[in-house]
Amino acid sequence: MKKKKEKAASGLRKGRIAVAMAGIVLCMVIADNLRRDFFMVENRGAITVDGVFRTKPVEEPQGQVAFEPGSQPFADSCAAHEPGYNVTQAQAAELSQGLLAVSSAANPATPKSDQQLVNLSNYKNDFYSVDDETLVLDKNAADALNAMMQDYSNATGLNDFLVYGTTNTSGEAGSVCPKAYPDCASGYTVDLALYGYLGMIGFDGYDAEGWIIENCHNYGFIVRYPAGKESVTGETFCPWHLRYVGEPHAAAMKQYNMCLEEYISFLSSSSVQQPFEYSSGTANYKIYTVPSEGEITNVQVPVGGNCDISGDGSGSYIVTARVK
Repeated sequence: MKKKKEKAASGLRKGRIAVAMAGIVLCMVIADNLRRDFFMVENRGAITVDGVFRTKPVEEPQGQVAFEPGSQPFADSCAAHEPGYNVTQAQAAELSQGLLAVSSAANPATPKSDQQLVNLSNYKNDFYSVDDETLVLDKNAADALNAMMQDYSNATGLNDFLVYGTTNTSGEAGSVCPKAYPDCASGYTVDLALYGYLGMIGFDGYDAEGWIIENCHNYGFIVRYPAGKESVTGETFCPWHLRYVGEPHAAAMKQYNMCLEEYISFLSSSSVQQPFEYSSGTANYKIYTVPSEGEITNVQVPVGGNCDISGDGSGSYIVTARVK
């Protein structure tokens, strides 16, 4: 009898131990679940504490990683840019290139590497003449010049204009175009003279021929050194020296009575976030300035690439984007 009682007591103790262990395990499971509900650990560097996200601080890397000069790995993919824009790179040499580059004797214009030049003698229409069969001009400028001269002839009944120079105006003393300007090398300039019965004469911007001065902005041209802006440009009124800058810019400068220097200064306060918006005809444009960052500058341009990038001749790039 005694042995049976001892065996029963032993079994009772083992059962109590098993129940206690099961209770401990259950308590651990419950405690762990409560902990997980209270602190939800995510895999993306954020912790949820009572529903409020707290970002984990990012540790600064110790030391620097050396790359090959100029390689700039991941420059495009990592550059922050606006939605709907991509990043392209502009070289420092491009600051003196393009439609809007302001040129000087110390900083002369240089042609763009991808610029399409045409022989004006072969490309022109019948509404004007050229003085030299070797004259070349940017194709877009030549198209605009043809349209302008045809409309001039239709409006006045005259076809007396002669293109005396483009990229190679001599500026010799006594010439009908007595000075060569530093932007001639850009391929966007046209120096005009008049052709009459007695030969070539200088163009002074008056009489019926003054139609060109009043209307050239409709074709993307400006009088590079206009009257009344001598203190800004540093040059006297020069009606015979036209500069092609594209229709939206020429129209804006005409509307706001700005010379090129003033227009560049005006655009300097624009940015991709706050562009200058302008409508010319049926086309709408966003125009903004990107300051140079040195030898290579990341420039944001609209997806689709319907834009032009021009240097301003000093320290920035100007993006002209045509939008719907």
